[in-house]
Amino acid sequence: MLKNEKFQKLGITEEKLKEILDLRKFVGRAPGQVVKFVTEEVRPAIEAIPAWDSIDAGELKV
Repeated sequence: MLKNEKFQKLGITEEKLKEILDLRKFVGRAPGQVVKFVTEEVRPAIEAIPAWDSIDAGELKV
């Protein structure tokens, strides 16, 4: 892509392009929100079920 003449005219290096396109910059607060949700909502709900760790949840299919 950087060999494209239009990109070369912009003067963007491969290193700079990788920095611009770093996906971690586009997730915002999501990682922290997931941790908070699991900690405050999911974990207490699971722990409220007696012997939750012995329940057969079946086979995961994706």
